Amino acid sequence: MKKQNILIFLSLLCSTAMTAQNTSDENDTLSVLVNLNEITITGAPSSSRMILSSLPVSAITMSELGNTASGNIINAITVQPGVSEITTGSGISKPVIRGLGYNRLAVVNDGIRQEGNQWGDEHGIEIDENSIDSVEIIKGPMSLMYGSDAMAGVVIMHDVPRSYDGSVAGSFSSQYQSNNGLIGSSLRLGYGKNDMYINGQLSGKVAHSYTNKNDGYVPGTGFSEYAGKVKTGIKRKWGHSNLTASFYNLIPEIAEGERDTLTGDLETDSDNLKSYIIDLPFQKVNHYKLMAENAVYRPLGMIQTSLGYQLNSRMEFEEAKDECELHFLLHTMNYDVHFISKKKNGWQYMYGINGMAQNSLNQGEEVLIPEYRMIDAGMFAMASKSMERWSFNGGFRYDVRHITSDELQEEGVLHFAEFTRFFNSVSGSVGTVYTCGENCSLRLNVARGFRAPNISELASNGVHEGTIRYEVGDNSLNPEYSAQADFGIDVTSRFVTAQAELFANRINNYIFSARSATVIDPEYTTYKYKQGDAFLAGCEARADVRPTRWFSAGVQLSYVRGTLLTTDTNLPMIPPMEFDGFVTAKATQQWKMFRNASLSCSVKHFCKQNHFYDVDDTETETPQYTLLGLSASTDIATDKRTIAEIRVIADNLFDVAYQSHLSRLKYADINVVTGKQGVYNMGRNVTVKVIVPIGRE
Repeated sequence: MKKQNILIFLSLLCSTAMTAQNTSDENDTLSVLVNLNEITITGAPSSSRMILSSLPVSAITMSELGNTASGNIINAITVQPGVSEITTGSGISKPVIRGLGYNRLAVVNDGIRQEGNQWGDEHGIEIDENSIDSVEIIKGPMSLMYGSDAMAGVVIMHDVPRSYDGSVAGSFSSQYQSNNGLIGSSLRLGYGKNDMYINGQLSGKVAHSYTNKNDGYVPGTGFSEYAGKVKTGIKRKWGHSNLTASFYNLIPEIAEGERDTLTGDLETDSDNLKSYIIDLPFQKVNHYKLMAENAVYRPLGMIQTSLGYQLNSRMEFEEAKDECELHFLLHTMNYDVHFISKKKNGWQYMYGINGMAQNSLNQGEEVLIPEYRMIDAGMFAMASKSMERWSFNGGFRYDVRHITSDELQEEGVLHFAEFTRFFNSVSGSVGTVYTCGENCSLRLNVARGFRAPNISELASNGVHEGTIRYEVGDNSLNPEYSAQADFGIDVTSRFVTAQAELFANRINNYIFSARSATVIDPEYTTYKYKQGDAFLAGCEARADVRPTRWFSAGVQLSYVRGTLLTTDTNLPMIPPMEFDGFVTAKATQQWKMFRNASLSCSVKHFCKQNHFYDVDDTETETPQYTLLGLSASTDIATDKRTIAEIRVIADNLFDVAYQSHLSRLKYADINVVTGKQGVYNMGRNVTVKVIVPIGRE
């Protein structure tokens, strides 16, 4: 890190303690238990506050999500400090929290863990952004609630609010993006009466290849997406019951980044890169979900049960559109049963069991991972104690995971060896929150996390077209264990809200992939999974200032440094230090039909990432870059109702040519003319969104 970056970092930490934690509206009980917000339990004599969080929790509202020009829901939440994304083109994003991604964090949607072969670099999250009302992010080990795969934290997606007022309500939204011609629309409607409701949603979007000033139009970055959801339920004095069914279809092209050896141009077989017709190679992802959730209120507390089924079908087409090469078919059953006590004498308890069962099949001609079955189970107990200034929370969990992988021989050659692995672990967490004044609080948390190796790390053996490499697993890998400490301060006043976080995380047996000198397929570089002890440390900070009703400004910082202790090298796939700032002006007076008008300017500066994993040329340095954005919004309304909401968002206003350090396309072919390696990210992009409310939503 350069001296000026260190000085900026220290000045921000010393002069500001960053934004107070956002708390969301009362939502599904399971989500609230994870978020540890305040909710009201029906039948209880008064509001019962859930276990106070000693971990940092941030929330993103529907309005904030709508003010981002994103291609998917993960891209939209990266506005939060400490949250970044691994990208492959414009349609695929994977969340990263404090430098940890893939199976090290859990994504929760419709009350259950999202399971869709998330081990892959180019495997995104199969969730429709239009179905999300708000997002909550918990940064830090959440193995206590979710077991394996939640070492980095959890991203919780809340769906649209329910309606019980006896009327039909909803909205129709549409958007257009200038860079890749993205066209998207979504219709949602809901009806409720006599404590019963039903909500429905249909969405769709298409996009052609995106463009930037270094590469021109980038072949293989177009995509189409379609999704739908129906949710119905009943709420009575005894409790509530909900049933959700959804589908999600994504067809993203695969950007290979191959270049002409003479001109340096990106190679393509397409005659028109601005066409919405999907070209080879591409993926086809279908995700189906059925979820039942029930809660029963008892004199001593509440019993909640959840049961879900997910089917994820992921195909890759390389040579023909009617014949897939790779086809993963993943069946997942999720379950959860827990009890939450009422609060008594400042004490509150929660205990239960949850887990999942999986069966993965190969339906394609080629294989990358073997067929396998997995059983996952965990039991946990948590407790909290609230006093005048102090609150304490803690708990423990015991997990077991059993994986059985099948043997596969091809033409007498062993491709996958049969093996069985059993993992078990005890996780725990303890923390405290101290209210040191009316507007200030301090938080401290220590936790132990656990993650079992995924099937790709254990057994992959084949060409993965989406990542442009040959991947080799190791079925002798040990599970990861983390020990993390978090310290935070929150300050809230009339004009300023601020928050600062410091964290340190020691991970034993950290698993990562690195280039290998072994040549298995001469057309692809070989990557093998390794492990060693790792240490990650860093901070997040944010401050918002609101001196007047019409003006607000903010600044935030994210920094994480990851080191592989075994070899004293940097960890791969660690985001660079990032500084963000914004200024917003809102109209205090209405002008005829225009209401709630606002204008915002944002700046995102990514520092040079020179702490990269340079062993065997696995990673390269990433230069610094700065992106400027502008946005404007207004409501069009009459005296009686809002007719429409209009938002215009301009990203990368100066059309900067840049490569994200976490972009998988950064390591594609070298342009022999310019000498630059890989594909660059999207250039200038202007988004127009229109939202038309229906009824009284």
